[in-house]
Amino acid sequence: YMDIDEDKKKECYNPFIYKPIKKDYVEKILRIYMGYCVNEFNRLPIVENKNLLENILYMGIWSKFKEKKEISGE
Repeated sequence: YMDIDEDKKKECYNPFIYKPIKKDYVEKILRIYMGYCVNEFNRLPIVENKNLLENILYMGIWSKFKEKKEISGE
């Protein structure tokens, strides 16, 4: 969502181009889908790099989202 203008210029796929939504709804959608991802991740028998993957799921995605949100002034 945060790079929709860039995706339009480069003609890259972005689902928000085809189905526009309100800005305040984006974070709600992200939380719902990340919840699904975490639930499925927890069902996997992961041993190697589990801490790294958990860090990405629980912190990395949200820090990137927050960074983009601050840059865009939202």
